[in-house]
Amino acid sequence: MAKTKLMMLARKLRKNGNSIKEIALKLHVSSGSVSIWCRDIELTQEQIDNLQRRMKDPYYGKRAIYLKTVKDKKDQTIAKLFLKGKQSISTLSLR
Repeated sequence: MAKTKLMMLARKLRKNGNSIKEIALKLHVSSGSVSIWCRDIELTQEQIDNLQRRMKDPYYGKRAIYLKTVKDKKDQTIAKLFLKGKQSISTLSLR
């Protein structure tokens, strides 16, 4: 796709309230290019609030996958330590 078409599409997406990075990922261009193309577009307060809400949401985008991975690793570590503790207690004498 030609750069002018990409620029027009990027501007349209930005006017709809998409973030710079979302647009860059969709169009397979750098976020710097998208930022320059959309520099003069002003978002409404509702669009700004929506972007800020998503930015702070811990379950938006890749964060949810990351949090699940961290939780799974923690659960595995706890299970290993529990099993190790259980095995070491069973080897104690009956005194």
